[in-house]
Amino acid sequence: MKVISNNYKNQPRNPHQVPEQTKRRVEKVKIKCENCGSILEVSREDTHTGYLGLPYVTCPCCNYEMDIEEFEDDAIDICASNVKYPTHFTVSSKEFKAIEISNEEINKWIQQGIEYFRENKDEYYYFTGSGNALVHIYRFDGDEEYYVVVSKDYESSDVEFEEEDYA
Repeated sequence: MKVISNNYKNQPRNPHQVPEQTKRRVEKVKIKCENCGSILEVSREDTHTGYLGLPYVTCPCCNYEMDIEEFEDDAIDICASNVKYPTHFTVSSKEFKAIEISNEEINKWIQQGIEYFRENKDEYYYFTGSGNALVHIYRFDGDEEYYVVVSKDYESSDVEFEEEDYA
């Protein structure tokens, strides 16, 4: 390729085309709390690493946690070697407004799990869930009972594989 006339220096730069290392790093932003509507001035020092490794801030007015998109260049990848509970987890119904599952529905799931074990004598684990609820049922060798765990408004996270996690 041959440049006939270089006009680059005469053009205003498009910030979306500037290399990452030359972009100005935003240090303070004004945001509106997603919960109470308060206006906050937030600096990078005010944030902490939260769900999915994103920078979060806690509203001092209502205690609501929200991620700060302008500081996402500080985000970290969550993997097996650095995952921390509760820091990198979120409550399902807090962030995602999960559907409330009735106790009646949960009781149906428990009965379905027990029926699954009765039909599958070699299985030791059953899991189902939806909305804001999860049901785990375990059957251990030598036991004469099922271990049932019902989790409502559970906390979850995505933890990336590391090199040793690939087969």
